[in-house]
Amino acid sequence: KISIYKTGKFLDFCRGPHIPSTGKIKAFKLLNIAGAYWLGDEKNPQLQRIYGTSFFSKKDLDAYLHQIEEAKKRDHRVLGKQLDLFSIQELA
Repeated sequence: KISIYKTGKFLDFCRGPHIPSTGKIKAFKLLNIAGAYWLGDEKNPQLQRIYGTSFFSKKDLDAYLHQIEEAKKRDHRVLGKQLDLFSIQELA
């Protein structure tokens, strides 16, 4: 399924939702950056991905960031290593 969002003359092929004006954003945070090759082919130019999030208030942004930090503390991949819950048997 393809979603197209139009703002003025700008067309965007991505899932939304979008807002009519960036002026409505009162709080934002850049979360991560990463490189990616166009169409996944290293012979193509490298693109820069920018990950971020925005909210209508700083209070909502802070609550979201707190929720993310709390979720990281409960990540089974991290806890499993810390608590030595995973084992690999050579003969298994």
